[in-house]
Amino acid sequence: MAEPSHVLARLRHRVSAIDCYEKADAILVELGDHQARTMVMSNLGTAHRQAGRAEEAETCRRFALALIREFGIDRHSEATALNNLGTVLTDRGKLEEAIAAHANAVVVFGEGRRALRWGRFRSLARRSGGPGGGGSGVRRAARGHGASPR
Repeated sequence: MAEPSHVLARLRHRVSAIDCYEKADAILVELGDHQARTMVMSNLGTAHRQAGRAEEAETCRRFALALIREFGIDRHSEATALNNLGTVLTDRGKLEEAIAAHANAVVVFGEGRRALRWGRFRSLARRSGGPGGGGSGVRRAARGHGASPR
């Protein structure tokens, strides 16, 4: 078990990181650097998630994804943002949305990365109580999102 002082130190570090990311975002807004903002917002989402602030993490991850799509930032960044969003949606118990986000990430990552993402997608589908413990229902859901493993 961690000492209470260590836990408080970690929490202060995360809150400090959140403050730094928020300040960086304000500067990047002034500079108009949308690509850097996507990275900062994603990292801010991670900091919120680690500090136990899942709702704020989701907001940041959705905003990062919106920036990527609005400004046509590369597809790999979009897939990563979708995957990150899926992770925080899982944390929040929004399993159907998480499955959709991960399935969309599979599509965007492309054939070369499908096997890696497929494992996470199947795991989430099983947790969501899909038909047959996930089996055929997972495949139907995946195909519906264009993410069939085959």
